[in-house]
Amino acid sequence: SLNVISHIEEVLNLFRYALRDDRFRLENIVDEGEEVPRNMCEVLDKVENRGIEKGKIEGNAQTLVRLVENCARFSSCTVEAACKMLGCSVQEYNDAKNMIENISG
Repeated sequence: SLNVISHIEEVLNLFRYALRDDRFRLENIVDEGEEVPRNMCEVLDKVENRGIEKGKIEGNAQTLVRLVENCARFSSCTVEAACKMLGCSVQEYNDAKNMIENISG
């Protein structure tokens, strides 16, 4: 049988203080109105799923920027024209580019 850690908040606080990392606060893991996880496996699943979703968003942003810039380069046109050809707005391109720049440093 599995040993279930039922004191989730205490375990997270232990990690938080030991690692000096506020990401281990329960309120940083559970969104308002969501059910509180019943065990650490559920906490880890939640954190992992958030990471996967964040990775998808960042990957989509990188792909959009790469597509727009390659289209502009190879078609010898402006970014605005490339966005129009690809069916995205300049704002979407700029948002994606800013996201990538914030991730990179």
